[in-house]
Amino acid sequence: MAIDRHQKEVLGNLLSVGASGNLILNTTGRLAPQVQSGLLPHLMGMFLPTEFLISAAAGAANVCNLSFQLSDMRGLAVAMPSLFEIWLSDAADGTGLTATTATGGIAAVNTFGIVWSIQTASKALRVQPNASGLFKLAITDTAKTAFYPCALNLATGYVVVGTRLITANYG
Repeated sequence: MAIDRHQKEVLGNLLSVGASGNLILNTTGRLAPQVQSGLLPHLMGMFLPTEFLISAAAGAANVCNLSFQLSDMRGLAVAMPSLFEIWLSDAADGTGLTATTATGGIAAVNTFGIVWSIQTASKALRVQPNASGLFKLAITDTAKTAFYPCALNLATGYVVVGTRLITANYG
């Protein structure tokens, strides 16, 4: 999309179009110094914890270690101890809590975040990751239940449902 001469005059130096056709917001001298010094990407959704990268790994006998890494809209890790909620579901879309309680319960893994509150015993928690934005949850379950791990970003309302756990995810 080309901008004609009149539009350039109206927009002045605030907006321009880059070589690749992207709209560029020129903020020099127009925003507070802390925004100019690098915080502007936060306003654009970059470096903000909006999503989660959820992964599972086998732990000790009958233990599945789930990792919840805060990430931004680009899928890059965000180092921020932002509160969020996690739960285990039986549904692929994350609807509702699982009907099954893990036989040995669930717990935060040391140094990888803390549990702020238990919403439903062995099924749902409000948690805070460590300073690198990583929270690890250990599920101990002799039945090796095929839960769907879910996470809710409290600030944005964004929900992520992880891949269904399988027997191999448990040690």
